[in-house]
Amino acid sequence: MDTFTCTVDLNGEHLMVLQKRGVSPAELILLKRSNGSTNVMEIFKDGTSNTTPDEERVRLKEAYGDKPVELSFGSYGDLPMKIEEAKIPDSHFKVVPKKAAKPKVKKADAVKKEPVKTEE
Repeated sequence: MDTFTCTVDLNGEHLMVLQKRGVSPAELILLKRSNGSTNVMEIFKDGTSNTTPDEERVRLKEAYGDKPVELSFGSYGDLPMKIEEAKIPDSHFKVVPKKAAKPKVKKADAVKKEPVKTEE
């Protein structure tokens, strides 16, 4: 599954804003439900993880408690493991500019230089 970095404005009060890294699509949903949909923003992919849905459910329950996880995803079954499954509006994603490709420099044709003659 892909992991993401996001900015979270805790409770929408602009007093405590934090950046979370390594966030799963399911965790993005939990963050949006607990802090408000528009308070989780500037989302961008930061890596990948080999975590299984069961492992992710256990991790989220440890971090957020049983009730929020079960209310969001039910008691059993797979969690959203792809960002498309989280159905997050495009406006919440940060546009990360792609690095511009370095221009290819052509090697100049070799110019044969004559040694400079000095008068003695």
